[in-house]
Amino acid sequence: MSLKPWRGGITHALKNRMSLKSAKSLRIEMSKIAVIVLSLALFFGPFSAQASAPSCLSFFRIKSVDRRLSEAKNLGLRTPLGVNFVQIIAPAKKSFPTLLLLPGVNLLMAELNLRALVEKGFGVVSVQFSSQAFSVNQLETQELKSFRERNPSMQDYANETTQIVNYLNEDLGIKNIIPVGLSFSGAISAQLKGFPLIIESVPMTSTKAAVPMADQFRSMLKAAESLNPFLGPTLSRSAIDQAYHSVSANRADSMIAKYHFSAEKRADFALGFTKMAHASEDFDWKNLEIPKETARVMIVAAKEDSLLLKDQILNYQRLVREQYNIALIIFSETGHIIPQEQPEAYAQVLNMIVPKSEKLRQANAPLSGVMIMDPSTGVLTQLSASAADE
Repeated sequence: MSLKPWRGGITHALKNRMSLKSAKSLRIEMSKIAVIVLSLALFFGPFSAQASAPSCLSFFRIKSVDRRLSEAKNLGLRTPLGVNFVQIIAPAKKSFPTLLLLPGVNLLMAELNLRALVEKGFGVVSVQFSSQAFSVNQLETQELKSFRERNPSMQDYANETTQIVNYLNEDLGIKNIIPVGLSFSGAISAQLKGFPLIIESVPMTSTKAAVPMADQFRSMLKAAESLNPFLGPTLSRSAIDQAYHSVSANRADSMIAKYHFSAEKRADFALGFTKMAHASEDFDWKNLEIPKETARVMIVAAKEDSLLLKDQILNYQRLVREQYNIALIIFSETGHIIPQEQPEAYAQVLNMIVPKSEKLRQANAPLSGVMIMDPSTGVLTQLSASAADE
């Protein structure tokens, strides 16, 4: 038995049968066609709507994310402090905000697994401060002199962040921006003003807690200054700078090897890291006037260094007592760089806590309480008010 092609398809077949004027006959023919189609479906495999719909939706969702990620572009934005390296990683879906990812000291945020955030619908923009290697690498030769002479403060980094946001708003039309601090940049995001919501991920709440050995070294040299009031401050400053330069030079070498930067700028890369260390000396959230009109979500890691974790929780408790609009989320079984270790759970948490409506963001709905995220199950559990004390 051989099967011949059905020339003309279903439309041709129906036209031939329309000569049968009887409605009853037409129904019989349609039933036959239905039986043929059903038989073919059963023969060729389980193509039921129930089975195929999720895979189709998943296919189009993946394509949508890929399309948004394909729109990524890099920018070198010039501010009074120099150049900021900015990466537009993906545009936001309709009604979703754009997350402005602020960097760690030696971390390019775009290297993290950010796809989960994009899949949720968030726009994602990553920035580098003007002293960081990717930004320094953008400097023209004639700009290096002013870069070397500047000594930026933490407030300066906050100011350039605000200028970046203004550019994104006014020149690129990127609205509804929510800053997301990470580690070192938690010292900068805490000083930003004019934002309804800021996410503080594993923030550096104080240099004493974040880098205790460096703080002890500085304290020891400061104490020794009394032995020689004339040369003591100069000598201690020189010793501190030498220590900074040693660490910064290693970081510069690492960046050059990893990203194939020109070794001609090695000294400037190292100087940039040293400038950031200078700016963060004796930094402490307790000494800041943190804007009270901004709602904050502090996200911390259960496996964080104990000294920093304790300082983060103490600052959370202090801000609660001072009537700040703040919530605390603890990631169980997770270390310092939460977005890197738990990208799916991190994206899930942000999707839960970040309002999708501009109206809701502006309303500044109260945030409060302590929650714990179990990345293995994806369950976010509300704890008792006293949980942070434990």
